[in-house]
Amino acid sequence: MDDAKYFKNRKWVIKAGIAFLVIMGLLTFFSNTIMNYSLPQVRAQNPTQGSISESIKGSGTVVANKQAKVVSSDTRLIDQVNVYLGQEVVQGDILATLVPIKESEELKQAQSELDALLKSKEQDDLNNSLIEYDYSSYEDAIAAAQKNLTDANTALVSAQGKDAAVNTAKANVASAQAALDSLNVDLQNLNMDESLIQANISTYNDNLTQAKINFGDGSPEAVSAQSMLDQEKAKLTAKETEIASKNTAIASAQTTLSNAQTKLSAAENLPAVADATSNVVSAQKSLDAANKSLNDQKKRDAVAQTIASMSKEDRDKAITDAQKKVDDLTALAENTTITAPASGILSSLNISSGSDTSKDMVLATIDDKTAGFTVSIIVPNDQASQLQIGMSARDGSEWASPQDIAYISSIRIDNDNPTTNKKVILSLITSDGTDGNYFFYYSGLSLTLAMNNRSMQYQCMIPNSSIHEDGEGKFVYVLQQKTSPLGERYKAIRVGITVLATDGTNSAVDPSVLNNQSVITMSTKTLEDGKQVRLAYSQ
Repeated sequence: MDDAKYFKNRKWVIKAGIAFLVIMGLLTFFSNTIMNYSLPQVRAQNPTQGSISESIKGSGTVVANKQAKVVSSDTRLIDQVNVYLGQEVVQGDILATLVPIKESEELKQAQSELDALLKSKEQDDLNNSLIEYDYSSYEDAIAAAQKNLTDANTALVSAQGKDAAVNTAKANVASAQAALDSLNVDLQNLNMDESLIQANISTYNDNLTQAKINFGDGSPEAVSAQSMLDQEKAKLTAKETEIASKNTAIASAQTTLSNAQTKLSAAENLPAVADATSNVVSAQKSLDAANKSLNDQKKRDAVAQTIASMSKEDRDKAITDAQKKVDDLTALAENTTITAPASGILSSLNISSGSDTSKDMVLATIDDKTAGFTVSIIVPNDQASQLQIGMSARDGSEWASPQDIAYISSIRIDNDNPTTNKKVILSLITSDGTDGNYFFYYSGLSLTLAMNNRSMQYQCMIPNSSIHEDGEGKFVYVLQQKTSPLGERYKAIRVGITVLATDGTNSAVDPSVLNNQSVITMSTKTLEDGKQVRLAYSQ
């Protein structure tokens, strides 16, 4: 009976132990699985052997070998611009239209000279003596205009200080009015005092008369009344003096107030700044017009003096030249278009609708695409030693096509830094020889070019995506593998590297530091030295 009971207890213990082991196994499995999914997922690949053609990059500005400039022949107003920067144009294309004009100042002067020559020919007055010209009326007009301008500028300065002047004048008026009011109050009090004294005098005078009647002229009573009457009369005299003085002060205060009010009115009547400014502009125009009238008359007189001293042959030639100048200027005045003098690419455009041109102003520049383009790049001497004339170059910008777009045409000393640098001049390839333009360029375009040197073989090449850099230098994370009872475990281990060469995609490094270990090329999270990771796949 005891044996059966013991056996039953033993079976229960065995079952409990088995259940415990199963539960621990499940917990271990799921905890590892959960932990693995929380780890950074990485990809890795082994270093490879191969060759790298290292690029030497540099930037420069495109320059056309041949250009045509569009130059303004006169001062004109642009009506509308019909082209845009970088546009390809054909000789004769209309670049812009001009606002029509009747005649320019230059045309007016040329016509005036021609008229003077023709008049001289009609009069056949070739031996006129030189004339003394009187310009006093012009000079008087200039002096008057100058005075008006000076007055207008003075008024403008006053207008600019109008607010301050008005405030000051108002304060002075208020002060003068307050002083006058105070004086008037004093005068009123004095007048009241005077009336009281006069009433006393009347009373004392009556007392004196009664004392004389009752007691006689020499009586004490009469003498006392006379003394009091004399005292009041003295007070009256003093008060009348005060009143006269106060009236004088009031008259002066009224004058001060009147002057202050006059100044306030003058300040309030000052012109507004906008009006004063307009008057200055108008006065300046009048002065300019007066000066111009004098100068124009002197020019006409100078022409007349010159004509008077000419021979018949010189005069006839001058008439021919003057007529041609008038005809040319008339044609220019009547012209309403600006056309392209040559075919090519618009590399500069210095006009816009509503803008003014001036004589000899460069309105636009046209690059002759058939003559080619060049780019100059400065490189250090050690890099220049790896280059040679005829070497090709490609677009060095990101995502650029690997196709060659230029070749080295010259390598020269850099004049700015002759001991350290070289100037590499590259000719751009603009045509493929069959369909015309293959690449599009214009002067001023910034271009980055990658020049290829010779290719070299390397034992250890890794993708650039695996390379990191911080303050300590460049490094990679290698994949460290460890076998455990629960499976393979991986860690990211930081390893410092030295890059021997790169081509923008792969880099060659010292193979001794990697020992053929796989380098991590991608991670879903930021890596740290010694941190455990999980592997997506390896190559």
